Amino acid sequence: MSSRPADLILKPLETRQASAPKAPPKNDLRFFALCEAASAGARVSALLALVLSIILPLAACDPGRGASHVETAEIMGTSFSVKIDDHDDPTEAARAAFDEIRRIDRLLSTYKENSEISDVNRRAASAPVSVGADFLKVALASRRYHGLSEGCFDPTIRPLMRTWGGAGREGRVPTDEELARTLPLVDFEKVTLDEAASTIGFKQEGMELDFGGVAKGYAVDRAIEVLRGLGVKRAIIDGGGNFYALGTPAGRERWRAGIRHPLKRDEIIATFPVTNKGVATSGNYERFFEIDGRKYCHIIDPRDGRPVEGMLSATVVADTAMAADALSTAVFVLGEEKGMALIESLPGVEGMLILQDTATPDGFRIIISPGLAEEIELLLPGSA
Repeated sequence: MSSRPADLILKPLETRQASAPKAPPKNDLRFFALCEAASAGARVSALLALVLSIILPLAACDPGRGASHVETAEIMGTSFSVKIDDHDDPTEAARAAFDEIRRIDRLLSTYKENSEISDVNRRAASAPVSVGADFLKVALASRRYHGLSEGCFDPTIRPLMRTWGGAGREGRVPTDEELARTLPLVDFEKVTLDEAASTIGFKQEGMELDFGGVAKGYAVDRAIEVLRGLGVKRAIIDGGGNFYALGTPAGRERWRAGIRHPLKRDEIIATFPVTNKGVATSGNYERFFEIDGRKYCHIIDPRDGRPVEGMLSATVVADTAMAADALSTAVFVLGEEKGMALIESLPGVEGMLILQDTATPDGFRIIISPGLAEEIELLLPGSA
């Protein structure tokens, strides 16, 4: 995607007041229904999952295209799908991809007592713990995104998730005192990583990791590498909306992705082309919790321990699904100015933010990075 500013496109996109969008194309709606059905049985974590994916690889379920092999499986608490366009044995290739995703889940799931991350959480405050190559790679990437985001992406957020989850079960928000006790445990700077020795440690008792903001993206990337190793050149792997588009679909130049409308569940607000890129969205408008009549975003700012306000969604396109996964969370927490500045500072990264704005008729506005603005199609009145 070009990084050159497109002032005539970008400027009106920043200021356009959004109202009811046009209905998406018929095939897009079919895809939406299929993917909604596929994800209906997905396990939803308690209150505070780091990432809510609300972006759809539209071409993945398009019945108007030629024969393609699609398989789905419930892994990591969400619905994963593998779509393969060009392989002599797509069933075996999809099985290999799912096996790799399950392997990553066994390493990084905090819901599994015998997972590598659970072992680290139990022991790393006492002494450095040896970890495998995958765990180290994810931890090192997390350190990078923590630094890039001024701490807004922080996998040590698990103690805060526990605090909010416990208070929520009692029908209340955490007290200032509870947050003050928990916040010192949330700081990736207190994680020691020895790349040469492949060990990880915590500087403070009570710290815990949760790679929920990168695990699905990393699993998608690993599964894509498995497909590449088997000779697959055209595929999409989607983990609950966090996906990677490999190559190009048969008969088309690029895949298309769609972003859901922030306030209308069954509509798509934008589509854009994508190939050999990862895409992810973090958002709060379908996932929230309510206490004493007030709705709270499920995404917590690790800097102050409180739910993020003002953002509806942050979509990021990056070279890997893990990068898109982590950056969408970071940008959502950073907010409009710093979030978009981060997107525009990184080579090969583009993004779209949807922000609450009570001054507009429909309560939100859209900001798009220059490179993506050149290619995105907003399904809004007057945006054609």
